[in-house]
Amino acid sequence: MNGARSEAEHSGGLNQELADIASTLSTIAELGIDASPGTQELTLRIDDNLLFFIGNAELRYAGMMLLKELTPILADFSGQVSIEGHTDDLPISTAQFPSNWELSSARALAVLRFLDDDGLEPEQMRAVAYADSQPLAPNEDSASRATNRRVEIVLREAN
Repeated sequence: MNGARSEAEHSGGLNQELADIASTLSTIAELGIDASPGTQELTLRIDDNLLFFIGNAELRYAGMMLLKELTPILADFSGQVSIEGHTDDLPISTAQFPSNWELSSARALAVLRFLDDDGLEPEQMRAVAYADSQPLAPNEDSASRATNRRVEIVLREAN
């Protein structure tokens, strides 16, 4: 067996840059960020309650401070940064947010705008709205709904 296995093999397929970010983030995991490696991406899952109040898309102060901690890490990343908004399945119908699509979109854009203002390159980022279409848990109770309300920052390797 070859003892010189690639770093990608050691990190479950992640390239070295993403593996280094995952390692760095493990030191700030207690802040409320869960880093989940995929085969060609690293997903940073941020608890919704850290960023926003329920039914709102204005960043909370705690969320801004959390994003400020992430900015230097994200600024050094050479790939694409996808900011993805998710909601639970409870319908919303307000003048500002006629549906969960608008709410998830506004939340993703709020995070993107903050990161842009904090120095991330705009051409590196995109915002995506998923509403309640990609739940992590069945929407059976308040705890599972809270799990599904989230913003994910997905780091994808440069092509």
